[in-house]
Amino acid sequence: MKKRNLKGRLAIAVAFALSLSSVSATSLQVMAAMGPVNESLSLPFGQVAAYDEDQGIGFVWGAAGYDKYTVTISCASNGYEKVYTDQELGYHWYPDEYADGVYLIELQGQVGDELTGAVTATVTIGEPSEEPNPEDPDPETPTPENPGPDTPGTETPDTPGSGDGNETPDDNNENEQVQLKEGAISLADAESELYVGSDWAGVNATIKETGTKALITAGSYGWNGEWGLQYIIKNLGLSVGETYTLSADLTSSIDKKALIKLDDSGQVYEFIDLKAGKTYEYSATATMNELSNNTLYIALGQMQGEPANLSGDLTIENLRICDSGAIT
Repeated sequence: MKKRNLKGRLAIAVAFALSLSSVSATSLQVMAAMGPVNESLSLPFGQVAAYDEDQGIGFVWGAAGYDKYTVTISCASNGYEKVYTDQELGYHWYPDEYADGVYLIELQGQVGDELTGAVTATVTIGEPSEEPNPEDPDPETPTPENPGPDTPGTETPDTPGSGDGNETPDDNNENEQVQLKEGAISLADAESELYVGSDWAGVNATIKETGTKALITAGSYGWNGEWGLQYIIKNLGLSVGETYTLSADLTSSIDKKALIKLDDSGQVYEFIDLKAGKTYEYSATATMNELSNNTLYIALGQMQGEPANLSGDLTIENLRICDSGAIT
């Protein structure tokens, strides 16, 4: 059994509404004039960028708890730089006459006169004179950079929930039927949702919930980041100050990564690796330092290192959220 400290403050629910944004400045000096960067503020997350010849640069991000955000688009090779302030959640298009180059899109939350630290994404337009770093994710099929247990979306805030993730994939349980465990939540009766980002992430998936089991059949896990496919369970009844153990059994028909996240405030946040045909017994314990929406997210869209448009089945069962010490 491997134990890993879970760090994370994040959120996942993303509202997608097509909108156009107005340019507020063309210099980072203006952004600096808005206010200082407060490094103690939690970072935005889940940023995904793309380019369309007719509509320009498209950009979307997760609901990190800020009403307004600042988006900066720049390109070092051609000197391009524009700043868009007071951006709200939604899928934004930033039309312009972009010269060939690798464009950096920076995202910061706005709190009064302060800004959060920046998280980034990139897109390549045309044939830039400077080749992008081959170690970076392919900007034509953008995914959050370096996802993992130390990064929410692309980076990890410095104020995590307190949790230990117990990963227990069993190499001997291939093709074994998973036994029902005491205290498992009836997913068929729970307030749940399968979010499918068919338009912006190319995901095609359905779900069948039977008792304590949920079977997700993905014709395509998509090509545009983990948030493209999300299994969401709401109204968990958690309380601030209490310690809970979250556990679930996950079985995938293919090798697949998944992201486990508890509450918008990120009390539990961890990427896991599922092996084809083998049940992964996931467990993590965390004290609820704060709660935003009492919701569990299991993100399943295409992640860094995975081919685009994978297909397969994934079963989630024996989901339990118990007071510390109640898991047997």
